[in-house]
Amino acid sequence: MSKQSSETSVTSQGTKTFEPKLTHTESNHSVQITTIRLNEGNFMRWSQSVRMYIRGRSKIGYLTGETKAPDTSDPAYSVWDAKNSMVMAWLVNSMEEEIGANFMRNSPRGENVTRYFSAFKRLWQDLDLFNDYEWKSSDDFKHHKQIVEKRRIFKFLAGLDVEFDEVRGRIIGRKPLPTLE
Repeated sequence: MSKQSSETSVTSQGTKTFEPKLTHTESNHSVQITTIRLNEGNFMRWSQSVRMYIRGRSKIGYLTGETKAPDTSDPAYSVWDAKNSMVMAWLVNSMEEEIGANFMRNSPRGENVTRYFSAFKRLWQDLDLFNDYEWKSSDDFKHHKQIVEKRRIFKFLAGLDVEFDEVRGRIIGRKPLPTLE
């Protein structure tokens, strides 16, 4: 494993700053971290595989929150941000496109979870108004409703902030999934 290199630079005020650099292996974001791509039915297997890879790269603290972000004025912040983004890229690139896209697009970014859920629920209700399917049987309707419900649960959970990772994992790991009601 390569050691972390560093660079000393002089600011316009003449002070020296120390900035750790990413090593070659750390800067390679496009690595396929697992052959298991997260989908609606394999969260436990996927998460174990991803955790092993990230732990093996000594970046598990970024996943668990143990590696805290330095203050944005700290010169080490840019390296922390780059490594954190790298771990996030590994995660998103190991997900099915639909899940990864939702993860990137729907993050509440500190928004109150109740408001976040309410916004989703309003959108879903609006979409349901346009549902004009003609069902041949009540079983078809029930099956369709279960599929839609499952997708909505995954979309909602995928958009939660990282502070909810543990709860998200427990919910996704439940059989059967809880309902949105």
